[in-house]
Formats: sequence, structure tokens, C-alpha cells
Amino acid sequence: MRTLYQVLLTCIALTTLFGFMVVTIDIPKPYIKKYLEGVYVPLADSTISINYVPEDQYEKLATQEIYKSYPVYLPGREPEGYYESLSQLEPEVVFKEDELTSNEDWVKAGELVFDYSLSLRPLDSTFLTRLTLLHDKEKLPVGKDGIIPFYKLVVPEKGVLLITGRSCVMCHTKIMPDSSIIKGAQGNFPFDPDYAEDLRGLLGNARSQNVPQEQIMQGLFGDKMFLFGAPWIKSVAQQRLLDMSPEDFIENIDRAPSGVVHRHGTNIGTPASIPDLYNLKDRKYLDHTGLMRHRSIEDLMLYATFNEETDFMSKYNDYNMLRPWPNEQENPMRAGRRYSDAQLYALAKYIYSLNAPKNPISQPEELVNKGQRIFAKEGCVTCHAPPYFSNNMLLPVDGFTFPKSYKSKLDIFDISVGTDPQLAMSTRRGTGFYKVPSLIGVWNRQALLHDGSISSLEELLSKERLQDNFERTGYNATYNTSQKVEGHPFGLELSTENKQALIAYVNSL
Repeated sequence: MRTLYQVLLTCIALTTLFGFMVVTIDIPKPYIKKYLEGVYVPLADSTISINYVPEDQYEKLATQEIYKSYPVYLPGREPEGYYESLSQLEPEVVFKEDELTSNEDWVKAGELVFDYSLSLRPLDSTFLTRLTLLHDKEKLPVGKDGIIPFYKLVVPEKGVLLITGRSCVMCHTKIMPDSSIIKGAQGNFPFDPDYAEDLRGLLGNARSQNVPQEQIMQGLFGDKMFLFGAPWIKSVAQQRLLDMSPEDFIENIDRAPSGVVHRHGTNIGTPASIPDLYNLKDRKYLDHTGLMRHRSIEDLMLYATFNEETDFMSKYNDYNMLRPWPNEQENPMRAGRRYSDAQLYALAKYIYSLNAPKNPISQPEELVNKGQRIFAKEGCVTCHAPPYFSNNMLLPVDGFTFPKSYKSKLDIFDISVGTDPQLAMSTRRGTGFYKVPSLIGVWNRQALLHDGSISSLEELLSKERLQDNFERTGYNATYNTSQKVEGHPFGLELSTENKQALIAYVNSL
């Protein structure tokens, strides 16, 4: 059903055979029963259901106006008088669906949504100081001309400057070594070090004011539950979350390297590597755990609206992790905002338009061809079949037995590759499965496997990573007594020369 409203696009074609050609585009309405039903893969504990905001209440959420945005610079790199000049500008709404007259227009409008945010905060000296601090610690990369592309400045009214917050561009934008900027990539914004710096400041203030430990733990409890809580899961990981001291909590957050984030719904010490968005139209499942299906553009629109806002109001049976539904709030205006259907549609069109950039470092053709033969001979094609270099299937993790009925409902390849099962079993994103990732564009990822515990293909193919004395360069939680990275045993016995060839081929995809 695609009937919320219809946008009439008039394309004037000066041809000898046709005078005027009228093209009609229907804007999908994703948040309806037809698409909501079955969009979530059942959780590992199938007795828990995700109860999302009802349709009628979703429709009542205020939609976001998208204003013209401006670059954010590393302090000291902005043009002279930059902020003063912005404060003199009048606001300008730039997302206007009635002016979108071609597919190219929709894609360009989708990039505006990609860069924007449902949460905006005032520009102040604290924000600018934080940027400098992160950059000085060599954790915040900067683009050409000092631009920091993870944020945008917005002028919603004359004299008011706001900064965008959580958005697609923050996770899926990468600043390359040459300072060029690539959108859709596994991003390298330092989410967790930034968050850890916030927590460190709050904890320092509390300690200096002699706030009792019990009170500090209570204050931290809200963050723990909002981000990671899954109280219905009785596991070591969930109990560890509750018991963890503020110092350990901050340290585990701060350890996340580039491309790894403790996003909501994971768990402390079990973060997720950020995926790229290339060739997304050809992928059947979203999230490492395959939490949401991708059957159509409507599903991608749903994923965006859930993860940008409405997921924070979802209930797990009767558990509410952050905000009550709008009709349960004393002040409905605090219920949050959402993107309009037209904005979500444009965003999805933009994401579908993204293609993986080619590796600028070329390898000898003979070596790549040898690697391709090894890729086939070693059976890599079983899971990573061309042309998508993924079989688009779900792999059960160790310790998970799925109902037989799943075979007819899900795309399951019934083997386990032995990787750490915690994200799939002990979090509220856990389904008991990991999806098979695509290898397209893997050359440009600095965090591999679902948790970013591996940082390179060389490490992945190294037998040394199975040893207790292995020194990780990827993520490793403070409570791990060993740094070894188990699972995915394929290719470990290859000779050094064959590993080099295989890596050359995979890096060419």
C-alpha cells in the first residue's frame, strides 16, 4: 500500500512525437501493518516480542523540517568570521518534495536526509573544545580544508546556530588518509571515545563533590539500561553490565577503535563493527544479527525510522528501554520526532545509489588471478558467492538451536563459524544468528568480524590469533582474560604466498 500521498512530477520533454509526458511517483508508506509484519527476525529468546509504536501514534510524531546546512570545521581552520556570517543568514528549507522531478532529484534530496539529524543542539564553546580535544588525541580525523563531515551546522532561524547529532553521516562516512571524504563507508568518527570523554567528565565532577558510590551507580544505571539493557536475558554478560563499576564501564567504551561502536542494543564489551552501505539493495538482512529483513525499499525506510528514533520507544514484551509511547507521556511534545515518508524514501534512494569505491592500490594481475583461484578452491564461494560476495544467509551461532519452522521462513545456512556468540545471544539485537557479510569493499574496512575484534585480513588469516598470547589490534574488552580471536577457521593453513594472493584478490573486490 503506497497511498499516504501522491507526488505528481511533470517532466516536460521537447520531442517531435510527444508534447508533454506526465510521470507519477507514489511515495511508499512504510509504517503500516503490511510492512511491519515480519520485518523483524525473531529474537534468540522467541518468547520476547518487539512491540513497536502503534501506527496511529507514529503518525502523530512531529516530522522533521530539513534546513540548509553548512560545514563544521576543526576550531581554528574555519574561514575568518565564519560563525558571525552564518548568524546573519535567514533559514532556508531545502527538502521540498513537491520540487523533486526526477530520480536524480530524489537521490540528491536523500543525501540531505543522510547528513541531517532528528536531534539538534546549540553550537557552543564546549562542543568546539571537544572537537579539538579528540583531534589532539589523534582520534578525530579531519577532511580537506579542516572540514569535519560528521557534523553539520544548521540555521533554523536567524541568529541561531545548531549542530546536528546522531545521523547516518556520522556512522557511514570515512575520512581517508589523503583527507578525502567517502560516504557510505565504514565510518571513522570516534563515537565511543567521545562518549567516554563525556562520562569521564561527569564522573570526575561527581567524585570531586563526594557523591556516594551508590548514587553514582544509580545515575549510570540509566545509561546502561538505555544502551544495553536486556533484563529478560539471564546471562553472564547482562549481569556483568549491572555490576560493572563506572571506571570499568568507561574504559570498555573508550577501547573501541575506529569503525567500532557500542550502539544501542549491543552490550558493554560486545560492540558492533560499523557496516558499509554499498550494494545494500542486494542484501536480504540488516544488522550483523540479521535483526531486520530487507525485502523492499519499505523495509529500508523502516530500518531508518526505527534506528533514528522509534526504536527508542520499542517495548520488549513489557520492558520499555527509554521512552514511553506518545500516548503514555504527560507531555506528548516530548515524544520525539521522525522523518516524513518522503524523506525516508529519498534517503533509501540515496543509499541504494551508493557504490563501493575501487581500491586505489592495485595489485599485480597475476597475483589477483591466483587469489581468485584460491578463493574458489578453498570454498570461500560457499558463503561469499559472486556477484554479491555473500550468500545472503544467516548462520546460527554456537549454543543456539533454532525451531525447524525457521527453515521455511528464513534464509538459513545451518553451520556455525565459531565466532563469539555474545552479540547474537546476550543482547536485545540478538537473533541467534549472524548474517554472512559481503566482501565488496572490504579493502576499506578497518574493523572486521561482527565485533571489530580483527582489524585486517592478514590478522584474520593468521593462526596466531587463536593463541592466548595473541596481541589484538581490534576491540578487546577489559574482562577478557585472553586476547585470542576464535572462529572463522578458513584459510588459516594456507601458505604465506597463497594468503598474500587471496588477500590481493579480496582487496580487489
